[in-house]
Amino acid sequence: MSAPLAFALYALTLSISQTFAAKPLTSSSTMAIRISIMVRTLVMGMSALGTAIFAFTTLGVMALGFQLLIKGWGEKRTQA
Repeated sequence: MSAPLAFALYALTLSISQTFAAKPLTSSSTMAIRISIMVRTLVMGMSALGTAIFAFTTLGVMALGFQLLIKGWGEKRTQA
């Protein structure tokens, strides 16, 4: 379940990044530009953080699955 979410968030992060790159800031106010930069940074950071959390969760679940698979094979050999 976490792998599709990680992939979806990765695609969302790429889409956000491309959208921000395609639309430059157009304002003469220094304060407005600074606030816009801050909001863009926060949006990108939260998207990247969500992607990383679900990607690491996916890796952990896969590692647990491999561990249980190997442990299961070891128990079958000792029982035989």
